Amino acid sequence: QLQVVRESTFASCTWLRSICIPAGVEELEKDCFAFCHQLASVTFEPGAQVWILGEGAFSRSALSLIVIPESVEEIGNNCFAYCRSLASVTFESGSQVWILGEGAFAHSGVSRIVVPSSVEVIGGSCFEDCQSLFTITFEAGDQLREFGERAFARSSLSSICIPSSVERLGWACFTECPSLLTVTFDPDSHLTSIEAGVFAVACEMPNWQSIVIPSRVEVLAAKCFAHFGSLVSLTFATHAQLVRIGISACQYCTSLRAIDIPSSVETLGAGCFEGCRLLASVTFAADSRLARIEKWAFSDSALSAIALPASVTEIGAGCFEKCKFLSTITFETGSRLREIGEYTFCCSGLQSICVPSSVEVLGGNCFTGCDSLSTVTFEVNSRLMRMGMRAFSDCSRLESIAVPSSVWEINAECFANCDSLSTVTFGTGSQLREMEAGAFSHCSRLESIAVPSSVREIDAECFANCDSLSAVTFGTGSQLREMEAGAFSQSSQAQVVLPDGQTVLAKSLCQGWKRPRSRALP
Repeated sequence: QLQVVRESTFASCTWLRSICIPAGVEELEKDCFAFCHQLASVTFEPGAQVWILGEGAFSRSALSLIVIPESVEEIGNNCFAYCRSLASVTFESGSQVWILGEGAFAHSGVSRIVVPSSVEVIGGSCFEDCQSLFTITFEAGDQLREFGERAFARSSLSSICIPSSVERLGWACFTECPSLLTVTFDPDSHLTSIEAGVFAVACEMPNWQSIVIPSRVEVLAAKCFAHFGSLVSLTFATHAQLVRIGISACQYCTSLRAIDIPSSVETLGAGCFEGCRLLASVTFAADSRLARIEKWAFSDSALSAIALPASVTEIGAGCFEKCKFLSTITFETGSRLREIGEYTFCCSGLQSICVPSSVEVLGGNCFTGCDSLSTVTFEVNSRLMRMGMRAFSDCSRLESIAVPSSVWEINAECFANCDSLSTVTFGTGSQLREMEAGAFSHCSRLESIAVPSSVREIDAECFANCDSLSAVTFGTGSQLREMEAGAFSQSSQAQVVLPDGQTVLAKSLCQGWKRPRSRALP
């Protein structure tokens, strides 16, 4: 008449070698046979009614095989964990088990398993560190919805076919599976979520080179394919519903060569393709809804050219930093881009760019160190307001720049060390208010400049070390209030025509200049 084997009843019974569970038992409670290091055989009487194998029930026992009665509905957390000798697990025909609990077979010796169609959830770490697990199959008609976090992490799986019913692959589900060569999805897959780190460091073997993401997947979460060294091709099923490619999703996929971004994608997360050093081609669907490309998204990749959809409103910091082969970037007509972030093209191979009229801010260092950048133009009716600190510094081939009339600020060292810059012009009706410290310093070929009448302040060393600078003029009605000391440091021979019409040598302005009080602006 025994119905329940109570918690820890036989725990640590080192003398126990085998047991037959009576048919009337309905529940094996937590740790009831845990740490029975000699327990090698567990059987169930015919007509078994047991419905739950409790948490840790047989953990750290010496079982080599187990046949799960059809009556069992739940295999508890860590039920067979650390059963190093457990090589064979079978389920009786007609099994009703619906959940394999967290860590249920973790660190065990299971080598192959057939999951009953009744199972709905494979819990977190269920088969983690099963280093003998080479094959897992799923019965037809499965109801499986979820693979939990780290479900197969550090296992020896060589292949897996994800059932069509699965909706979620949990965090780090297949991480560190060095033998995993093939992952396939059913054509009618219901998968909607591939979570963080699912396949991270999954495969260093050369055989697994491509993967097709099912159409219902909405998010590729952070680092889901990070450091996946053998991945050559990542494609998306027709009618993809993908909305976001997450942070570092494909970071350092060093074999990835090309990718087509579905039209449904709205965000490319930070570092999503960072360090993909063979990634030479990225294309976007004609009706793309992409709005944001976050920081470092393509940094240190092999892109040679890219055409961004009109829908993009923001390019994040360092997005194309160190893209040595990137010579061309184009923007679709009607671009809604508002900002080019800090370091966006820093130290890239960019040769030319036409900045869309919608752009309002060029972030600090956005083009710094672009040794090949020779042409920068701005679309008509530009709304650019600020050129950030060191935005074009060290662009050694840039020869001329026409600053749009909408610009209010040229920040510190914006054009510093532009050795070839000889021509700087400002749009009619310029609204420029301030040229900050070192804005044009070390522009050794700059010969003359006409400062817009709207400028009110020129900061220290703005034109320092401009060896060829010979003429500086200020427009009629100049609103200049102050030039700070050293504005023309080491550019002492330049002829400066002050707002009052007086012509002086730059060296006479070494202490700076302020508009006389009687003529000060209101």
